[in-house]
Amino acid sequence: MIEPERTNLVLWPRASSAHWRPVGTTKITDLALNAFRMLQGISVANDGQIWHRAKLSDYSYVAGTTYSASVWYAGGTANNVRMAILDGSAAPITNLALEGAPDSIAAVISSGGTISNIRNTALDGGIWRLTFSFVTTADATAAWGVGPGSTVVGEDVVVLGMQVEMGDASTGYIDASGSPASRMADMQSLSATEWYGAAAGTIGLVAPSETYQDDALLELVSAS
Repeated sequence: MIEPERTNLVLWPRASSAHWRPVGTTKITDLALNAFRMLQGISVANDGQIWHRAKLSDYSYVAGTTYSASVWYAGGTANNVRMAILDGSAAPITNLALEGAPDSIAAVISSGGTISNIRNTALDGGIWRLTFSFVTTADATAAWGVGPGSTVVGEDVVVLGMQVEMGDASTGYIDASGSPASRMADMQSLSATEWYGAAAGTIGLVAPSETYQDDALLELVSAS
């Protein structure tokens, strides 16, 4: 996958009790999952309120700007997972939330903004990646948080990390440690070998029209 230049606006994208704050009496417990060899994860346990969650540091979102978010998580004892952001001082108030089981997460609150492009992807080891885009109607200084989407005391969800970036589509994980971190745009290059066709600077792609049982599915040839 070739990705554009992007910046992860989350100061501490790896979920941990040291940098993710509990909302209300939410219980946060550090784990040692070492997912993707870097994300240890936290258990976020409910203490009786649907809005209980672990949240990131506040960020100042600009009205009318499209942002895209990614959340890496795994199922806990709760059936649902809930993502929410709230700024009660914005005019209008920014109150956005998504909730549901891993295969059916949907926007449940869209007050003072919109949520779109919701996609939930199953990864290896019972891990899920949720991606979505959002726009706030007013400037908002607030933080996204993740919780179990339950009112049953003790039910939890496992959260591994989160990324927020400007743009209408999410890209791959960008690690950060206390400040926004950027990834340069991916670049693809080919050297001028015999098959490349340096003079014309073109590559031919050849694929069989009907069957590929006895042929390669794709062949690169010089088009010079």
